Amino acid sequence: MLASRIQAFHEARPLVRLELLEAGPKTQRTAILAGELDVGYSALAAPAGEPRLTSTRASSVSFLVALPAEHTLAKCQTLTAEQITGEELIEYATSEGPDDLISDWLRRSGLNLPTSSARFRADSALGVLALVAAQVGLAIVPADVARAAVRDVVYRPLAEPDLTIDFHLLHRTTETNPAVAAFLNTSI
Repeated sequence: MLASRIQAFHEARPLVRLELLEAGPKTQRTAILAGELDVGYSALAAPAGEPRLTSTRASSVSFLVALPAEHTLAKCQTLTAEQITGEELIEYATSEGPDDLISDWLRRSGLNLPTSSARFRADSALGVLALVAAQVGLAIVPADVARAAVRDVVYRPLAEPDLTIDFHLLHRTTETNPAVAAFLNTSI
């Protein structure tokens, strides 16, 4: 996972400054190519038609449903796509990454959701969880988000078909910065 790589890199090179920014895959790719960002962590691999970008699979992320603790579905041990049909789904504000993949998964599971159907969106995991805690809807979130102790929010796994998405480290194909190269070569 990204946190393990950051920890190992920091232990090996404690003087290197790290700055994390949330951005969608397209924004990351543009910023990396412009030299404004060194590495991206994305649900989308580098495009095959862009030789200046490279990506390596960094991890596989599974997802859970985050829901208000008082919601009737909170009593279930696992949830299916059918059970969340008709529920208000909270989305991440970006439409260029995991939400598109999640929407594809929901459609493959038999749900035909209208495009841009979400009334509630947030641009960060904590923002999404705040909306769940406010009882305005459910959200499909990366499983690691469940580590965040957000009051009045519970997490339930999704039944088959399991929703798992590969995440990739994006970077320039010809990287000249030794700190960036060291980060990419950090063993976890």
